[in-house]
Amino acid sequence: MGMGKAKGSKKGAGSLGSSSSMNDEALARLMISELTMHNERSMATKKEECLAFLEIRRTKSYNHWTGDTLKQMEEIRAGIKEK
Repeated sequence: MGMGKAKGSKKGAGSLGSSSSMNDEALARLMISELTMHNERSMATKKEECLAFLEIRRTKSYNHWTGDTLKQMEEIRAGIKEK
């Protein structure tokens, strides 16, 4: 009987070990998933910031132009869109 208890306790320890391993794997998958989502959100935010910066930059660069120049640009754009 003494050996049976030793085998039983050994078997129990093994099942605890695999449960711990499964928990570690699940935790690792969760961390990777959260990191991926965080990275995707960061990339989307960065893209929005870059687009906003470019829009501000584009707007500021036209401030020194006269109304006639802007009108000519709009006519050129309209011509391009018609093609």
